[in-house]
Formats: sequence, structure tokens, C-alpha cells
Amino acid sequence: MGYNVNLERVRNIAGRTEEVGTDIIVPIQAENDKRITVPCLLARCGATAQTLTVLQVKSLDYVAAAALGGQNAVTITESAEDLTGRQVSVQLADGSWFFSEVTGSDAKAQTLAANLPAEGAAKDARFAIFNLPAEDGNEVLPLAANELANLQAPCPGLFVAEDFGFPVVLHLTNETNQAEILGGTVAYIGK
Repeated sequence: MGYNVNLERVRNIAGRTEEVGTDIIVPIQAENDKRITVPCLLARCGATAQTLTVLQVKSLDYVAAAALGGQNAVTITESAEDLTGRQVSVQLADGSWFFSEVTGSDAKAQTLAANLPAEGAAKDARFAIFNLPAEDGNEVLPLAANELANLQAPCPGLFVAEDFGFPVVLHLTNETNQAEILGGTVAYIGK
């Protein structure tokens, strides 16, 4: 079985580690009209097995009013769900995505863990809300203890974003022994 895809761009996934007890979060930027695929990824676990989850976009909302740069408050148009603890991303004017975690949620007003960059977010900017790690719709891979996981798969890759123009977040548990994402490759495919 073959796949016909139009490979548009390839980027590296930078390595990342965190202190034990802090999960490793690696956001992957989306590009309009392109779909993210991850054909290879290197990860290492310490003496405890860990879980790698690709967090997919649960829902797409929009910024209700311009959000100022340097601030961490964003009001969205539709979802009144408590988003505390969820990864989210806001599409900026240049098309890139700003990623953060929601630390407080009051109806449609969201408080982010990090301040928006200087340009802020325009009214009607896309606001992606990601699944929690245990929710349906994510792709999950258990990683063995004390091993280097050299994950590779031919087209369409190990993981594929939910849709064209949607970002994804790699989430690696890092509970009791050091784990790390050593790097990988993101391939962007066109329609």
C-alpha cells in the first residue's frame, strides 16, 4: 500500500528534558494548509517506563477580543468549559502558534502560564484547545524503562495531526526517573 503525499517542509524536533516530576512538553508548530506528521523520534527513559502521548486538538475556538502582548489573559468566544491544566495554543498574526498551559479558567476567560509575546493575539485569532493526556483522540506509546526508543515509521509517520493547519503537543511523562526527548523530525505535507 502506498501513500501519495506532497512533502512541503521538514523541521527538527529539538531535544528537551525537565526535572523529575515535571512532564516534558514539546509543542510542534502548525502551518496553514499543511498537516504535521512525525516520521521519527528519539526518547530515553530512566529506570521507570514512561508514556509518550501526542496531544491532539480537542476543539478550536477563537479569541473574543484582542489580547495584549506581555499579558497572560485571553478571552475566547465559545467554550465555557474549565480549561485549567490543558495545553492550548493561540495563532499569532504571523501565522505561528504560541503555546501555554491554562492555569485559571473563569467561564470564557483563560489565564495562561506564560505571557503572550509582544504582538499579542488579534480578535478572532484561532485558539486551539488540546486533549488531556488520558482523553480519547490522542496517540499513545508506552516507552520501556532503561531503553533508548528509536521510533520510526514510513509515510504517513508515527503520528499525524488531527487536521491540516492544526498543531500538536508531544507529552512525555517524567514521573520518578529521568526521561528525555532527544530529538526527531517533523514533516509537513500538503493537500
